[in-house]
Amino acid sequence: MGEPGDVLTPARPTATEANKSKDRGSLRGAKWFIVDGQTIYTKKLADEHGIKGILFRSGKEAKRWVSLLVEQEAGRIQNLRRQVRFPLQAKRPDGLMETVAHYVADFCYQEQVGSDLVDAVEDTKPSGFMKRGGKMVPFREEVYALKKRWFATQYGKEIRET
Repeated sequence: MGEPGDVLTPARPTATEANKSKDRGSLRGAKWFIVDGQTIYTKKLADEHGIKGILFRSGKEAKRWVSLLVEQEAGRIQNLRRQVRFPLQAKRPDGLMETVAHYVADFCYQEQVGSDLVDAVEDTKPSGFMKRGGKMVPFREEVYALKKRWFATQYGKEIRET
């Protein structure tokens, strides 16, 4: 895979690549990366991005996956998984627990903290602001904010936003 700095290299598509990609829509304004010899096209925030056959919701998430793979190969983290589902539960009036929703973490892994292995849960979020109600607010979905608080309450750990 190479050195950490060499993993994602900006590249430009050739005329042949641009002509072949009619099914991807216009490549104008897109970003291109070479990952392990494969050209990866990233267009907009909501588009899916692929690395070695794995689809990601954003280029930022794809880059984070590659950097976590490098960390795992170096032995700094272990047990790396992606798209891990956590049930979010509430107590019903009869006292039984019921799964009401699920939180899907982008990445979960274990890292060494002192002499202990600690579980880490990560979610890749876009940076920046968006306009809402005439004001600029941080780009975070309300449903995500609710699930993040619920997760912290139920599981006793914070979600790292990268």
